[in-house]
Parts: sequence; C-alpha cells; structure tokens
Amino acid sequence: MVPSRCVNRLGPNVLLRDTSEEAINTYVRENCKDYYEIPPNFVLRDVTILLHTPMLLGFKIRKKKSCPPS
Repeated sequence: MVPSRCVNRLGPNVLLRDTSEEAINTYVRENCKDYYEIPPNFVLRDVTILLHTPMLLGFKIRKKKSCPPS
C-alpha cells in the first residue's frame, strides 16, 4: 500500500537559488522520485509561485509517515 502524503509535512528547504528553470527541472528529474509540473502562478500554502514557464516541483520521501486524521 502506498503511504498517504500530506502537504503540511513538507519541509521549507530551498535547494537551488538564483538559477534557471531548466537547471531546476534537470535537478528535480535526476534527484527526486516524485515530481509534478506546476503551472505559472501556482499557489502552494498561500504563496504564489511566479514563473514564466511550467516548472517541476520534486519531493524526496524520507520517512513513512501518514497525515493525521482530519
């Protein structure tokens, strides 16, 4: 069974700064098992991510934790 994932458990780590969207997409493809394409002006945790083109958002799963019950 696939563990459920919760956006509230995401860490606020920024791995790359001041780099191109192409370099970010390459890094994510090479280093993350799970990644998703986000469109320009995507909102995550009430923060609008300003982009010119779609970009990949990657996740590294460290521990098998599930979301607390709602």
